Amino acid sequence: MTKLYLVLIGPPSCGKGTQGELLVDAYKSRALKITPGDLLRAEIEAQTELGRKIKDVIESGNLVTDDQVFSLVKNALANSQSELVILDGYPRTVGQAKLLDNYLENETDSKIAALHFQLSTDELYKRFENRYNCVSCGKIYNSVTNKPLVDGVCDNCGSHEFSKRADDNREAFATRMQNYVEKTQPLMDFYSARDELFEIDANQTKETVYKNVVQIIEGKGI
Repeated sequence: MTKLYLVLIGPPSCGKGTQGELLVDAYKSRALKITPGDLLRAEIEAQTELGRKIKDVIESGNLVTDDQVFSLVKNALANSQSELVILDGYPRTVGQAKLLDNYLENETDSKIAALHFQLSTDELYKRFENRYNCVSCGKIYNSVTNKPLVDGVCDNCGSHEFSKRADDNREAFATRMQNYVEKTQPLMDFYSARDELFEIDANQTKETVYKNVVQIIEGKGI
């Protein structure tokens, strides 16, 4: 069975998370979506040994190491029989990409496709300042591009409570964009050198972007 690892790369609010959810809805049991941020939060909430270490690292103002993040990703991958593995926000660095490569060495039929979601800075900020999330489950929405199906009701858990992050402002946006460019440009160069990087024009409707993503997936034999 051919297995495709779909690496979603893009700055904050580019829509990669939305595309990952659309793919899971469409491919159902054939797809697995992994988001490291969700794995980290779950580990901390479960108060596991690793979760306590991660919490201490974060509270001290330091960054979780590549090995710590990969241990969570590896656990999520361990028993997966899915044909399509969607990695939303992982890897973020070349070091993390190499850890993933090492893990996949024994999977003879696995392929990688890294999708880079491109969007103008102005459009990114427009989306960034209009996003908000469900208080209960954390699902992210956008009042411009990605509203709940029923106004005021979370699609995922049915909650009526929403909030907006206090740091969703222009200063925070500029900082995140600078960090994104510094960290991910080498990653894009890494996948481009192996002909595994695909550029996605994210300045389109989510339906059109989705069609473009599916074309790439089907082109990989999934």
